[in-house]
Amino acid sequence: MVASSVSPVLSIEALRARLGATMASARRRVLDLLKPHRLNQRFQSDLLVQLMHHQPSTRRVPVAQIDAFVRMKRPPHNNVCLFAVLSTGRTADVSWLRSVRNLYGRHDEEAEATRRVIAAFRNEIHTSSPKMRDARAAFSVGPCADCGKRRKLAIDHAGTPFAQILDGFLISSRADWAAFVDAGSGGAADAVPPPPFVPSSCMGSIALRWYNGAHILADRILARLWCDWHEARAELVGLCKPCNSSKGSGGYRYSFSRGGHTGGGGANDTEVVAGEEGRAGVGRRSGRGAAEAARPTIMKAARKRTRPELKGSGAAATSRKRGRN
Repeated sequence: MVASSVSPVLSIEALRARLGATMASARRRVLDLLKPHRLNQRFQSDLLVQLMHHQPSTRRVPVAQIDAFVRMKRPPHNNVCLFAVLSTGRTADVSWLRSVRNLYGRHDEEAEATRRVIAAFRNEIHTSSPKMRDARAAFSVGPCADCGKRRKLAIDHAGTPFAQILDGFLISSRADWAAFVDAGSGGAADAVPPPPFVPSSCMGSIALRWYNGAHILADRILARLWCDWHEARAELVGLCKPCNSSKGSGGYRYSFSRGGHTGGGGANDTEVVAGEEGRAGVGRRSGRGAAEAARPTIMKAARKRTRPELKGSGAAATSRKRGRN
């Protein structure tokens, strides 16, 4: 029996009532729904089918063909994502998080296009960077570079964050484009330049192609120069999941972003690098989010610093209290 035929399509108000009053509550509701299901185990959910009616128009899976859902790992990063099992026999990855954003009026196609392009730049590094390959071999499990605890590690940029490295590359490419136009035949803006110039400050204008389950850059010369740029500037370390999540990009914001996308590479930042579970709140944070995540650690360190001063000084502490009184 096709899952989408279980019940009629709910109105936006009715579906929001089932998911929650806010987008955050809806994310928690969907995550709670997904967690009990093991990897590669098919399941049916009328609530997810109802949510699929609100997929953004740029990326839609035909709801009438959905038979079931399954959580599977998606290459190249093997993140756990949600797939729809279609009546045609094939599976298609679906973004429940995008659908939630769209349902609550928060979907921004320009921002989504920017996330896809940022993800493509990350994917190029993941597959082509010798530094990244060496880091994955060296930092699989071991002491975290931040807290020192021995855990499973994720690769992160130390010193200059990924966002700043990418921003510098794009600014340099746009400067090369401006120089080409000025030196071109009469400064014609429609002259065709040799690759790998990035002609626009709009990230969504950078051409991508789908390869092995992920977006990569369509211009392979641009991809090679980007990898060389990153290789010369990146310093990679291994961080445990809590430290990696709290670090973010140190508050760095891309210069090309409308309103300022933060440089974090996880939550709400990429479509390919992080799976649905990661993008819904387990990924990186930056700015205020990173500060809030780090606050308990800072408070704990402050308590440790004050304890030695008070230890064994009960009489002195009592006398100080009496003095204040």
